[in-house]
Amino acid sequence: MLIIIVIRDLFIAGSALNFPLLVNFQVMEQTISITVIGLVQGVYYRQSTKEKALELGISGIVKNLPNGNVHILATGTAHQLDELVHWCKQGPPHAKVNSVNVEPMEKQVFMSFVIQRS
Repeated sequence: MLIIIVIRDLFIAGSALNFPLLVNFQVMEQTISITVIGLVQGVYYRQSTKEKALELGISGIVKNLPNGNVHILATGTAHQLDELVHWCKQGPPHAKVNSVNVEPMEKQVFMSFVIQRS
């Protein structure tokens, strides 16, 4: 008998003999802090980040910082977070990203991905 488990678009298939191993499988989520430096305010960076995060299945928050940078807290799998960081280096069409700083954080649980207003 073939058993298929789907977790957040990740398909895991195995035989009934492997079922105990499949039950113990976990998608390891982590949280990272991303600071985006450059011309990133007033160019729809937060809204575009929210759309990209939701597309990738990431939860978290994005907010403007008083110094003109954008800060993101994001929780997802390593692959999802890598995709988000890669996107952040470019951002939306009118953004001019100078650098992206990424730091691992203690895992945080968010219900969705939201824009935090100042």
